[in-house]
Amino acid sequence: MGQTKGLPPLFALGIFILFHINTEVSAQNTCGNESTIVIKFPESDLNSTLPFTADYIQNVLTNGNPALVEVKTDPGDKSLTTNYPFKEYFETSYNSVQNTFQVRMIKGIDRDGNTSTTEDDVNILQYQFICYPDTAAVTSNSAIYRVLKIQILDVNDNTPQFFNAPYSINVNELTPVGVTVFRGISATDLDEGPNKQIFYSFSSGSSPLNLNGTLYFNLPSEQEGIVGVLAPLDFESMYAAAQGDVSKVYYNIIITARDNASPQTAQRANQTTIKITITDGDDQGPEFIYPSCIQSSQPTSKSCIRPKYLTSVTSGNSSAKSLEFIPDPPDTANPTSTVLILMQDRDTLNSNVSCNISRTEPAGYENYFSVSYIPQYSGKQSRCVIDKAANKPLFRTNMTSLELVIEAVELSPTARVDYATVVVSVELANLNPPIITYNSNTGYIYENSPVGARPFIDATANTTLLKLTFTDPDRSASDPQVPFTITTNPTTTFGVTQDGYVVLTSAALDFETNKIYTFTVTVTKPTSPFFSASTTVTINVLDLNDNSPIFTAPENYITSVPQGDYATPQIILSVSLFFNYKRS
Repeated sequence: MGQTKGLPPLFALGIFILFHINTEVSAQNTCGNESTIVIKFPESDLNSTLPFTADYIQNVLTNGNPALVEVKTDPGDKSLTTNYPFKEYFETSYNSVQNTFQVRMIKGIDRDGNTSTTEDDVNILQYQFICYPDTAAVTSNSAIYRVLKIQILDVNDNTPQFFNAPYSINVNELTPVGVTVFRGISATDLDEGPNKQIFYSFSSGSSPLNLNGTLYFNLPSEQEGIVGVLAPLDFESMYAAAQGDVSKVYYNIIITARDNASPQTAQRANQTTIKITITDGDDQGPEFIYPSCIQSSQPTSKSCIRPKYLTSVTSGNSSAKSLEFIPDPPDTANPTSTVLILMQDRDTLNSNVSCNISRTEPAGYENYFSVSYIPQYSGKQSRCVIDKAANKPLFRTNMTSLELVIEAVELSPTARVDYATVVVSVELANLNPPIITYNSNTGYIYENSPVGARPFIDATANTTLLKLTFTDPDRSASDPQVPFTITTNPTTTFGVTQDGYVVLTSAALDFETNKIYTFTVTVTKPTSPFFSASTTVTINVLDLNDNSPIFTAPENYITSVPQGDYATPQIILSVSLFFNYKRS
């Protein structure tokens, strides 16, 4: 008879134990094998209702549907998870299609705290995940405990925010290029990672002068809120453009802070401004001021070019004198009007300005004048006062004018200077009598010379005319000579021309009648007090053979001669003659 062959009893028992163990493990796998389950959801607006989309559904168990799952507050993370009860923000369900147990986020959680620190961020919510793989586990209360960590992922939902903005700083125009002038730009972002990383940039903002401040200031590093000087600054050009309104001398720069989210279209940005007021530095010297001066054509400066003043002193005057000045060029409406010598600091720092005589042309006349200054004579302007010194006369015979080079000195550490010219005319004065000089005061002239004939200074050569020279010691050689009044005493025979020549003015001379003429020449100035000078001139008359001889009495001579031998000369008659001219 046939016999069924059975399994050994011990082997059968092993199969049963293995089956039981595999069945238990399979049930346990329904609750997963990892002690910590990590899922991730993107943040969203707090307490907002979330859509039923894949972004907000995560698998937590992938081996079937447990009999029971409970999620409770983790004792180790009560401080955070108590604020976000699981059932209020999440729900669980079984996906039969995928045979997975899922957690869906149903209400929004804002990951970002209220401060820029990470201490109030909601990065991870930790719960206690209690899983009953089957009904037997539920009946026996044999739960499997897991840690459920829900990571809230950052979404770039925050715009960078500036601290203590908008910004305002003052920068002196003398600040060198490359110097950092501000370190206070600061912005933060409540996001994390690249979404929190801030980059700064500049762009030109509006201002009264519409000047582009990005040409003069920059951000050396786009990740640091540091402002540096990019190009030389000039207060004066801005001040001129603002027509003297210092409140408009500033740049307005827009600061943009953006995060580093990816893609670039997801980046968020915020803007504020920094007002950079340019302050005046001591980089300009003083200047001389008067309305009719020739001004610079530069738009940044209206300073006088080569300022010049005209004044005068009287020749030979020893008295002190306060000088008055006519500007050059003069005021066209009133060419003779005078001005004060005014000086000012071209900077708005308004330093006082002093003055002195730097030099004179010709040299050596500095101590002929005294110079002082009056600070703040009119607002920011100082006045330069120039007086002629006492007992220091200037003579026109030495010079008709001289120049004073006036130096204006800014009373500041830089002591910058400017120069003006004062032309001092030495005016004519009637202080001295005329001077008479001559090549000789004795002359010679032939008798019978016609009217207008001029004596010579020698009796034989007859080549050089006698000439007097008249000089006004109050006039220089370059001054036009004013005619003198010339008289002779007596006036009957000779006169003197304006150019100093002695001339015969009356009838012909007769040697046999008058051989010598002596007269006084007087020269008188034409203006009061009519100073005069005199000299004596002697004219000798030269004889000419202009008369026939005359027999003396008797009128007729008669004699007789006896006959005889006259081999030897003998006087037989004496005749007397008179010659009426000088024998030579």
